[in-house]
Amino acid sequence: MLTKAEIKSAQGCERYFDRHLTTEEYYGKTVGIWQGGLVEKLGLDRDVTKEAFKAVLHNVHPVTGERLTARTNGTRIEHGWELQSESRKWEWKAKEVDNRDIGWDFTYSMPKSASVYYEVTKDREVMQAFLETNAALVGWIQDDLQVRVRVNGASHDRDAQGGLCATFLHETARPVSGATDPHVHCHNTFLNVAFDPEEQRLKAAKFRKVIENEWRYKAKAHALFAEKLVELGHGLRKTANGIEMQVITPDEVQAFSKRSQQIQELERTLRPELERRADAAVHAAAARGEVLSPDDAYAGEKAKLAREHRQGKGQATLEGKALEDNWRDQLAPGRLEQITKDVSLSLESVGLMEPEAAKRHTIKHCFERQSVAKESELLIELLKVGIGRVSGAEAERFVQSDPRLAHSLAQPG
Repeated sequence: MLTKAEIKSAQGCERYFDRHLTTEEYYGKTVGIWQGGLVEKLGLDRDVTKEAFKAVLHNVHPVTGERLTARTNGTRIEHGWELQSESRKWEWKAKEVDNRDIGWDFTYSMPKSASVYYEVTKDREVMQAFLETNAALVGWIQDDLQVRVRVNGASHDRDAQGGLCATFLHETARPVSGATDPHVHCHNTFLNVAFDPEEQRLKAAKFRKVIENEWRYKAKAHALFAEKLVELGHGLRKTANGIEMQVITPDEVQAFSKRSQQIQELERTLRPELERRADAAVHAAAARGEVLSPDDAYAGEKAKLAREHRQGKGQATLEGKALEDNWRDQLAPGRLEQITKDVSLSLESVGLMEPEAAKRHTIKHCFERQSVAKESELLIELLKVGIGRVSGAEAERFVQSDPRLAHSLAQPG
């Protein structure tokens, strides 16, 4: 799963860093790691320190203390929904915010079954496969960063060459009733700085192309992690949303997804409010001269809802052996001992579609009721039905050059 959230406040991000981002391990370290082409250029070490992270948040060079990029000082007025502490009612409020954008957080998560499997077995090969997939994801996002060009009256964006991302690994979900479930995920915090290769200087990063291509990252990351698990020899099963590891049953996946169930229940209960807030967000974007689709607005408001109704990680009442015992109690007697690497490697994959069959299905599905299909529709469908068998690179070659698609893609309209 891949989710995104815009970072709108440097101070809020600082507080989040202090509370959460340094609390778990990344290859034995109690901090995150820097990734991206600017790590060496800025003279940063691999490990993220609080001082360096906060410096970049505030547009300060983490080594020299100089200003990183040109910035617009001052504030602007934005409108949004706020929950009133006393009345517990939502109100549309105007608030003053910093002019400078801070960055974006892209959170990539293991399938639930892989998280449960890893927490039981500590299979470092599976964790390595996940981290390699996440590193590829960071690379794809970095490749789509842009910078603004304003020299000699110009007014356009160009591709950047290098960005800066702080990656933090967490292994558990937000607590529900004080208990956490296994949930291996990486927070990839892209900060607002990129390198302009033409002007040879640092500038504020532009994320428009990144946001437009989120669908591509999501499809390719899911496919890559599944491909790596297959290469390791693990049995997988196809699901409506991707894959799960065979060694963990569907009932066990459900049992360890309490946070997701909590969010789904909130959505069912508060759907009219979410729709009202999403509609207001669409209109507010239009007033700023921006285009925000109803679906994206709804997804954004749902993400806000999840953040508003969550327990802090510090509110988890179980940890260490007590947490492991809690997880054991949620499994059938003796079941924990059956979740091993050897068992997972002995299981056959179920429901995976061979590449050629997946391509035929994709063509039939995408052109059944229309003569023209978008590249995104083809790529998403092929990687969805061919997960575990079709790589991202093979899917892109298929979309761009398969002769069966040349006539269909050339049709007008």
